[in-house]
Amino acid sequence: MKLYVLDRIEGNVALLEDQDTGRIIPFPLDQLPASLREGDCLTQENGVFQLDSERTRQRREAALQKLKKLKGRGRS
Repeated sequence: MKLYVLDRIEGNVALLEDQDTGRIIPFPLDQLPASLREGDCLTQENGVFQLDSERTRQRREAALQKLKKLKGRGRS
């Protein structure tokens, strides 16, 4: 199973970041699950992509916690 994160969408192409290599891979948007947003996690197994909602939620929560921590640093 491979893990990707949706970096961005440009027209009809999704740019996916391979989490093993860090490389950005273009992929036809119409071959991915509908209603994707930047930052969504996708798994690929046997050529089929699926949205990993739990991993996406965890990544977004971790990013939010980092942002809150950074915002708190500027206060004295």
